Amino acid sequence: MKKILKYLPVLTLSCLPLITAKCNKEETKEVLEKKLKLKYEKEYIDKKKYVFDDFEQFEMKDEYFEDSEPNERVLQSTKNRKILQTTEKFDVDFSKWYNNFQWKFGIFKDIMNKYAANEVIHYSNPHDPNNSARLYYVKEVKFDFSRGMNPQEYSLSDIDTIRFLKLFNIPNLNLNVSLLINWYWLEPAELNKTYYSKLNITSWFDWREPFKKILGIPKPNYKNEHFVFYPKGKYDYNDVVPTISFNGFKLAGESSYENTLIYLRYKKYQKNEIDIDFLKRYGNYDPFNFKSYKIEIYEYDWKKPFDAPPSKEDNFDLEKPL
Repeated sequence: MKKILKYLPVLTLSCLPLITAKCNKEETKEVLEKKLKLKYEKEYIDKKKYVFDDFEQFEMKDEYFEDSEPNERVLQSTKNRKILQTTEKFDVDFSKWYNNFQWKFGIFKDIMNKYAANEVIHYSNPHDPNNSARLYYVKEVKFDFSRGMNPQEYSLSDIDTIRFLKLFNIPNLNLNVSLLINWYWLEPAELNKTYYSKLNITSWFDWREPFKKILGIPKPNYKNEHFVFYPKGKYDYNDVVPTISFNGFKLAGESSYENTLIYLRYKKYQKNEIDIDFLKRYGNYDPFNFKSYKIEIYEYDWKKPFDAPPSKEDNFDLEKPL
């Protein structure tokens, strides 16, 4: 017992570096957050620049992709298509980028709510309270998985679906991707209510209902006075018409060529009656302050050549019913 008491002070002192290191780590995070708040007050509030842009675009690298061994269904549905999968390096770097973006964006929102609440955007759908949100101006966020390739000539397979769906939490997202995933998981995914700049998705679309949840918030009109401080001609800050394209696969194979989203705005899986309830729940109710999505949906006949035009298509502006 005396030996234990004798060495107790030494043991206690030996633990101090660990405790100090832990405290320093916690203090560092708090200090960083405090510094960032002060920076945002000066950069965004004092200068009346209300567009969040404190992030670098995620750069797609060759090391993020590798060849994939497709399963039987993929083989039947992907003639003349390069099948890729993301690497562990992509998973690590994307998670790091995403967490950093959301951390900074969260601080930006706090600053805006505190000092410039009148510049926070409010959207409300009178027919569906779930499609209501507080929104913020954000520089366009680009994710181009195609890297210059035709989306009909490659597809991502074996991708972490839950991680991929996090992209739909990003405001003003510009997404270009061709992929093979089970879109069913979009329905139970907990996503932020937000708006998008451009979504160009090439895939098989076995499910119709899950996609509706990303359509409910139209894109705010970006005010001209918010951009007087930004470099002219910068596409990232342009107020473009938001477009959402759902492209079925070409040369897909008989079992999976149908694009069920062709019937997105119809009551049944036939183009004979517009679903007014769908337009009430997801259409733009404030066209003066928000831009309606231009929806483009294409299906291709699997028996026809690669350069054949769509066999079915449906294009419309997602607006409230007249």
